[in-house]
Amino acid sequence: MATGGEFGACPDEYHLFRAARYIGCPPWVLAEQSEIWKNWALCFEAAEYRAQEIAAKIEDQRRDVSEGKGKRGNDEDDEARRQELLAQIEAQGGIVTRKEKE
Repeated sequence: MATGGEFGACPDEYHLFRAARYIGCPPWVLAEQSEIWKNWALCFEAAEYRAQEIAAKIEDQRRDVSEGKGKRGNDEDDEARRQELLAQIEAQGGIVTRKEKE
């Protein structure tokens, strides 16, 4: 894992244990279920991780703008950047639930 597969691969059971931990059930219970449940858990875990990365990047950009380091500084630019990031997530197969602006 730490070497990105350079020195071998994760054991097959690793994905089962990671998915079970994400779902909050014992791995032996998940092992008895259809493979789709493990796949969904790993998919949602990855989507949440990616969303957290994007949120952190947006927060960094906002902090830079407030400190005068960034290029953007108004709500229209923030919204345009948000839409751009959402489009990137969707293009990469991420799961995006769009919320209507109030």
